Amino acid sequence: MEEKYKKTFGFIAIGTFGAVAVSLLAGSLPFVLPAFRRICLPYVPATDNQIQHVISLLKTRKGNLIDLGSGDGRIVLTAAKIGFPAVGVELNPWLVLYSKAKAFYLGLNKKAVFKRQDIWK
Repeated sequence: MEEKYKKTFGFIAIGTFGAVAVSLLAGSLPFVLPAFRRICLPYVPATDNQIQHVISLLKTRKGNLIDLGSGDGRIVLTAAKIGFPAVGVELNPWLVLYSKAKAFYLGLNKKAVFKRQDIWK
C-alpha cells in the first residue's frame, strides 16, 4: 500500500511541477520575446508626472486619443476617466488583456478600447 502511495505522490508531484513550469514559461514569454526582436523595445510604464502632463494637454482639445505602445493602459484609462475617448495599441497580448480587464473593472470599457497590433507592420 505504501509503495502505491509513493508512486501516486510521485506522479502528482511531477505533474504539478510540470504545470507550474509551463505556466511560468507561458506567462513570461511575451515579456521576454521583445528582447529578441531586431529592435528591442522594453516596456517602461508611464510615470504619474508624464500622465498628468498628457492629461493637461488633452483638456484643451477635442477628439480621440490613440496611445501607440500603450503598455498597461495607464494613459488611456486616465484619459477615459476624464471623458476622453481613447484607444491603446499594444503588441504584448498579456498587457492588452490586463488593460482590457482593468478598463472593465473601472467601468471604462466604452471609452477605453485596447487592441493588440504590431505598429511596425
